[in-house]
Amino acid sequence: MFNTFEAERSTDPPIYGLITNENSFNQIYLQFHTLWDLLLLKGFMKDKKGEPLFPGMVNKIKAIIYPPGWFPGVPVTPFFHWMSMVDPAHKVPEPSKPVVKYSPPARIIVKVYVAVSFILLLAIFFHFEYDRINLSYLECSVKIAYFVVTMQCFGAFFDMKWYARYIEIARCCGVLGYYAFLMFDHIGAGTHRLFVISLHIMAILLWTTDILIEKFSKCCCHKNNQSIAPEKSIVKKSIDDRDLERANNEIKTISKCVE
Repeated sequence: MFNTFEAERSTDPPIYGLITNENSFNQIYLQFHTLWDLLLLKGFMKDKKGEPLFPGMVNKIKAIIYPPGWFPGVPVTPFFHWMSMVDPAHKVPEPSKPVVKYSPPARIIVKVYVAVSFILLLAIFFHFEYDRINLSYLECSVKIAYFVVTMQCFGAFFDMKWYARYIEIARCCGVLGYYAFLMFDHIGAGTHRLFVISLHIMAILLWTTDILIEKFSKCCCHKNNQSIAPEKSIVKKSIDDRDLERANNEIKTISKCVE
């Protein structure tokens, strides 16, 4: 249909994925960076000499509405109400081999925590799907913001960002504040609300404790290094003194032999 079929070759097995693999779990970045690259950055690309690859305003507009692989001079053909490249494989680079999967070594506590939190997120999402018709614009916006921020926190954990635990604590505090506000509506302190509140309180305690343990360990290591450093300098000084004494003795011996 799209004139892109290519039979598989046993000597060159297909690689499923992207030409340039993503190296991030940041959900907002993954969703929008390609649009940013195609709609804005592509039209201002330059060659090695610094000359624009899309000279003039017309070519810059074509860079937006033409196929992603199009460059000035590449033939295109109409396809329904947009343009398609005559040769879809024109200057498509070969993917790098072997394919290296982006998977930073996350701690087991992070994997378990994200798995449990994702199950909770799914439960809240299904509940949101069930009653979103009855939600106000504000309530709907808050729920969507909760989903986005939660996925961002998951991405920060898997990207091993130093701030992952801090934004997770902030997210949990925001959830607690939201549910504290809900306590004054007609439902009040329902069992399901108390359950969610309890989970987020435990999450705050978990990551706060984890941060404190890490800081305490670093502090202890720093003190140990400071205490070891003077001992090393003393040992080094004693070794230098022995070497100097040995050298003086050798000089005296040589002097006696010369005499």
